[in-house]
Amino acid sequence: MEGFQTKRANSFPFVVGCADGIHFKINIPSNDAVSYYDRKGTYSINMQAICDSNLRFLDVFIGYPGSCHDANVWRNSPIYKGITSGEVELASGAVILADSAYPLSKYMIVPFRDNGHLSSDERKFNYILSSTRVLIEQAFGVLRSKFRILNHIDVTSLKSTSEVVLACTILHNFIIKHCGDSSLADAFENTGVESNIITESNHEIEVIEIINDYNEGVARRNELKMLFLS
Repeated sequence: MEGFQTKRANSFPFVVGCADGIHFKINIPSNDAVSYYDRKGTYSINMQAICDSNLRFLDVFIGYPGSCHDANVWRNSPIYKGITSGEVELASGAVILADSAYPLSKYMIVPFRDNGHLSSDERKFNYILSSTRVLIEQAFGVLRSKFRILNHIDVTSLKSTSEVVLACTILHNFIIKHCGDSSLADAFENTGVESNIITESNHEIEVIEIINDYNEGVARRNELKMLFLS
């Protein structure tokens, strides 16, 4: 939290990490190629990452097909399951910042969706959130600039592709730690539930938990917004 607080003149408070997803171009997979065909018209795998204030990766989750929505990847990631189960404990009041592709919750704060009618307080909130959350985009930029292999991972197996990405993120952290390189610099609207995530009737409890999580996130976001009132 202290690192994020000192990073910007008007930093978002209580932040322990910034999350986002990034796609890495791959060769056309021999199996289930359509799942890896992303919205940019290329074949890719997804890496979800959380970074700290020094652009180091705190958590990475690699290998989901490029067509998967960021919210789907988040809901299936070990870090999400760890936080919701209590296995991963965040500091009291701590939040992770993400963009609007992610589901709002009490520990993951996303911007107010811009429907053309945002209040001045909501716009100010979004601006301060984005100015801090941009650190994850900077981390991705530094990662790509260091390791050009990530522009197109030309290996045969998907397992090896994920291992290449993981190795690059580990080296990225190593360089920052030892060389001080950190200076380089729709999903759940209303209820937070998408039909392609919850489809079976026996998941009713999970639906309730998601809705409750979203409602708690709304309350937490409004509470944080009050800090920025002029």
